[in-house]
Amino acid sequence: MRSIREGGIDSITDEAAVVTEAIRLALADGLLTENDLDVALRNTFRVRFRLGEFDPDERNPYAALDEKAILRPAHAELAREAARKAVVLLKNDDGVLPLQADKLRKVAVIGPLADVVYSDWYSGTLPYAVTPLQGIRERLAGAGTGAETVYAAGSDRVRLKAVRSGRYVRIGEDNQAMLAVSAASAEDGDVFKVTDWGWGSHTLFAERNGRYLTTDDKTVQASAGRIWEWFTKEVFKIRKADSDPTLSTVSTWNEMPVTVDEQTGALLAGDGLADETANAINVGGTAEIGRSAIETPAETFALECAASGADAAVEAAGGADAAIVFVGNHPLINGKETMDRPDITLAAVQERLALEVLKANLNTVVVVVGSYPFALNALQDKAPAILYTSHAGQELGHAVADVLFGDVNPAGRVNMTWYKSVDQLPPFMDYDIIQGGRTYQYFEGEPLYPFGHGLSYSDFQYEDLRLSATRVETGKDVAVELACRVTNTSGRAGEEVVQLYVRAENSRVKRPRLQLADFQRIELLPGETADLTFRLPLESLRIWDVTRERFCIESGEYTLLIGSSSADLRLEGRLTVAGETIPPRDLKRVTRAANYDAYTGIYLGECSEGGSAAIVSGGTGWLAFKDAELGKGVSVIELRAAGTEEAVVEVRLDGPDGPLAGRCAIPPCGEQAWRSFSFGLTDAARRRDVYLLVLQGTISFAWFRMIA
Repeated sequence: MRSIREGGIDSITDEAAVVTEAIRLALADGLLTENDLDVALRNTFRVRFRLGEFDPDERNPYAALDEKAILRPAHAELAREAARKAVVLLKNDDGVLPLQADKLRKVAVIGPLADVVYSDWYSGTLPYAVTPLQGIRERLAGAGTGAETVYAAGSDRVRLKAVRSGRYVRIGEDNQAMLAVSAASAEDGDVFKVTDWGWGSHTLFAERNGRYLTTDDKTVQASAGRIWEWFTKEVFKIRKADSDPTLSTVSTWNEMPVTVDEQTGALLAGDGLADETANAINVGGTAEIGRSAIETPAETFALECAASGADAAVEAAGGADAAIVFVGNHPLINGKETMDRPDITLAAVQERLALEVLKANLNTVVVVVGSYPFALNALQDKAPAILYTSHAGQELGHAVADVLFGDVNPAGRVNMTWYKSVDQLPPFMDYDIIQGGRTYQYFEGEPLYPFGHGLSYSDFQYEDLRLSATRVETGKDVAVELACRVTNTSGRAGEEVVQLYVRAENSRVKRPRLQLADFQRIELLPGETADLTFRLPLESLRIWDVTRERFCIESGEYTLLIGSSSADLRLEGRLTVAGETIPPRDLKRVTRAANYDAYTGIYLGECSEGGSAAIVSGGTGWLAFKDAELGKGVSVIELRAAGTEEAVVEVRLDGPDGPLAGRCAIPPCGEQAWRSFSFGLTDAARRRDVYLLVLQGTISFAWFRMIA
């Protein structure tokens, strides 16, 4: 609690009872004072007062507004415009897009994302929703050609047969749609639409009552109107049975096995008894459910396919003039906090669905509706056109249709690098984008789609880059202006996002390969030319100098590049900056361990004395402090350290395997029990790179200094 307050947190939005008890204990132990609470309250109420939260109605311009005021046509149009502008055209071979609505007689709309609009956990509440299927149907109807739209979700329809009893799962007639193994024949068993979201996560939709299967952690019920809870209890893990790969086991969102109560046939889930007063689910009968999910063995099910989703999709696509496949993710299943994914690919079943549709109809457009980048390698190879959009809100369907049929020319750009594989990324817990080679700034490989990528139905020509100066000195408000000309060389009006990037050519530290400095989104008519000007403040070139703990603008050459993406750069200029040359390190001053130049086997953590500590935990690692001026020599190093195990520490010069200058065994003193340790150094003189090595043990370094 003390760390939270010292970190600047004024409001803790956890369970109220947990927070208040922690505050009382912290006050009693002297870790917090009443003044700490007063400061937090003042900070919180200051913002609330400034926002007008406590103003009387006569001073609140929004007090008299009702829901009608926020559902006006202008608001719907704004939502539609925002969704349109976010659409990214990832690929468009041979001008497949836009589709010509007046030439289409039949369009197949396919996929699990085609007839839904999903909200994220932190989204606003949608007042209405237009799905892609609805938007496409509306657009084709407006063309007046009588074009037919056929729809296939691509999801299998199955019945669940319990292997031990040979009976089928059926929804009860009462008892909150609880499920039981109660049907003697397949005809009496219920049919469920199964959507595979990848990596074992499935949702099952009961066709008879139009509800999703869910659990109250005791029983399985077909009672959820939508997938919308913090704990996504509508997710079931369906996996091949070890004993027979044609059979499956089913577990709940929290990996509790789905079992069958031997007395009643009820489907049980969770870690305890079902409600002892609950009636049995068997149609027409009642009994107590008296066996827990833990005591009952996990049931094995046969998923009997009533209709293949892939077959229905292929049939729909094969007879259509064009097919549009909607794939992606569900924001609450594999797209929110607490939900990890083992890969960045599409769900395998979705990729297979799209590829099967592409085999059936070469004139297929893939639309990805998602929360993050995907590795779309197979679709990039096979699909002639690919669009990407976020879940985008209530006007998603209209916006996608506008782009598909050319009423809107797409100009969205990807705001992240889209990688081809997780193999191009460092371990997930490695947050160092520089050493890990992550993002467009440091990634050296070939991405699937580079940062800033996005195509258009128009073509644009860049020319005539001009700089207001090619050599400048740093100073207050100093800036360089760049001008260029961009021409729409196509016969269609369109928007272009013109992007300015900067690269430092000779720096003391590893600088980004490219760094976005500015961009402009412009709209041009066919043949129209725009003269653009960018203003580049020299302050935007500054970096944090860890050797002196301050910002500086380095002297040197900077390359300025303008283009349509980070990988499509059309114009280039050079700027010479007369700034600072970072001097050699002075390690005789106290140097924070976190201010290293390079490292291996180190991570940063808390230091109770302030700032961050560099930590080696139970292994080996090193920190490099490069270009240090040791003068005529230093003879002692003083370390501020803490640790739970004895650690062997070395100082080496010019490399982790370079000449040994000193070694010391540092005893354990406690995780945050900081102590100063000193040991001698030899032959440590002149301008050198200094390496601080840990050969064994668990130790944290706060700072060090060298003494002549």
